[in-house]
Amino acid sequence: MRHNEYFSQVNNDCLNLCYSLYDRYFKLPTQFFGDGHRDEPGSIYYYLNNYVNDSDWFNVYALIEAIIKFSKFREGVDGFIKDCNLLLEEELCGYRIISGFITPITTPKEIEEIEEALLHPFDTVNKHLNTALELFSDRVTPNYPNSVKEAISAVECVCMIILANKTVTLGKALKKLEDAGISIHGAFKRGLSNIYGWTSSDAGIRHARVDDSEIGSDEAKFMIVLCSAFINFLITKAEKVGIDLMVNYKAIR
Repeated sequence: MRHNEYFSQVNNDCLNLCYSLYDRYFKLPTQFFGDGHRDEPGSIYYYLNNYVNDSDWFNVYALIEAIIKFSKFREGVDGFIKDCNLLLEEELCGYRIISGFITPITTPKEIEEIEEALLHPFDTVNKHLNTALELFSDRVTPNYPNSVKEAISAVECVCMIILANKTVTLGKALKKLEDAGISIHGAFKRGLSNIYGWTSSDAGIRHARVDDSEIGSDEAKFMIVLCSAFINFLITKAEKVGIDLMVNYKAIR
């Protein structure tokens, strides 16, 4: 693509993004979109400038998430996310952008595990893990118990794929993985079973019998990172023993 064509495409994408923000984020009447000069009401620049300067910090973060969500210029979005994360790090902010959400997870290894888990081509897994991140990252009304549920459900979906069984639960799957050739150390397996029991017993999180106050940001963060790491672990193990995960995935869809 020639230089002029590239910038023409960038300008078009920026215009489309501004229109989406005007319509779907600011909820402004679109018949006035583009009216006025940069500093006059009706201009998207006017609303962006006033919104950023006058809003609470969490609303500014929400705007950044909206920009990532609505932009169709993916190359530009990747650069935007990288620049935002560098700025968040430089300013010592306790947030980083992960999968389009500004999340209170900042440790590079933890971020790496989550992003690796989201790279696997299994929509059912990614949907649960993304929902876990979204619920955890909400700056106004975070839902930590449901975030934990979604993280566990992502692991459960991986087990369904490995075993080619769309009804198996994680508790039962942990006992059947060895039959599929995936060896897990007994102590490690017991630890995972105990965590699953915490979330899924009659008094557990998934049955909504745990007081919400017992599940805070620390527990939710731990479960998102742990479940992401376990997803990566299981997929690596399954690939090593020759399980065709994509074939299994298509079979149980």
